[in-house]
Amino acid sequence: MKYNLVTVVWGKEYTEFFAEVVIPNLLTPGNLDALSRTSGPVFRLFTRPQDARAIKGSPVFERVSKFITVEFNEISETDFSQNYLIVSKYHKKAIDAANKDKASIIIIGPDTIRAEGYMANLIRIAESGKRAVMVSDVRVAKDTFLPEYMKGFFENGILGGIKPRELAKLALEHLHPVSKSFLWSAKQFHNAPSLIYFEVPGEGILARCFHLIPVLVNPLGKDACFSTTFDNDYIANVCPDMQDIYVSIDSDELMSVELSSLSYPSNAGKRPPSPLNIAAFAKYSTCAHNRFFFREKIRFHCEDISSRWEKTEEISDKAVAKIFYWLKFEPFLFWPYGISLKAKGFIRNIIKFLIGESSTRKLVGWVRSISTRISL
Repeated sequence: MKYNLVTVVWGKEYTEFFAEVVIPNLLTPGNLDALSRTSGPVFRLFTRPQDARAIKGSPVFERVSKFITVEFNEISETDFSQNYLIVSKYHKKAIDAANKDKASIIIIGPDTIRAEGYMANLIRIAESGKRAVMVSDVRVAKDTFLPEYMKGFFENGILGGIKPRELAKLALEHLHPVSKSFLWSAKQFHNAPSLIYFEVPGEGILARCFHLIPVLVNPLGKDACFSTTFDNDYIANVCPDMQDIYVSIDSDELMSVELSSLSYPSNAGKRPPSPLNIAAFAKYSTCAHNRFFFREKIRFHCEDISSRWEKTEEISDKAVAKIFYWLKFEPFLFWPYGISLKAKGFIRNIIKFLIGESSTRKLVGWVRSISTRISL
């Protein structure tokens, strides 16, 4: 089987990080060396000319070309305000190129690092017959994570490999505020609950995810048929049969992290998690594939799995059951995701006219109270 690695990257900050951290990380055991043993792998980089020069000037770039053919493709845009649309445009070009090569695509994020053996395990899964491999990255605080990572694994100008459990431990110690806002115990839960984290103190976190990252896809000649982003509706279109999709549920197998600055907005809400609210989000933001993924229990752990995980899994199962219970009433779900603030104000004014200001306040308080109780 052939493989095309794909990265879309631009800008001084991301390009420097990609050249100084991501590429050296790819050179650790069980990654590019594993890929080099396959048939004619290609690394397609989509970037601006000035960023391509910076990457080529990296001290480790020459080592990469010993393992894989590197192909630079120019990003022609000058306006990067719609960055997701630009990434999607070049992902589509990468899919077209992979179809011509009859190759599978492996997405390498310009801000992600992975554990030793990641690529080797990815190839093993792909060669078992799966057409798509889905993972969940852990978002970590770049400001604190990166110094610790470099201090522990960078020596004599070479970035050493990091074991999956070492990476999981470091990630758990430096969770980004965004990641913390997805915790089931959070007082201010994320406004767009695409996933939920359940803590196993001292050992890890259990994730239930609507949205996963397609880190490997075999398009099999299909057109680049997605309307938003590669990790949104593409998988449902290219792999309609769930049996073709592999969801990695253990960080020992495929452990990776995404690094974001602490200035990256957390998008935390004002209230604890509520199954009703999460179901309302799911109505507007998920498809059958996403709901299939949500049933999977993904373990990020830095120790052996102990009996403490059983209790956490029970808690997560109950939460997920409540969310799917509310999805039985999907046609009636709208609050707070499916209605605009202007419409909410209009409805509130009608209720106020009918029952008065004091009764309206009591009614709103009662609805919020019920929503909070449902989350327990």
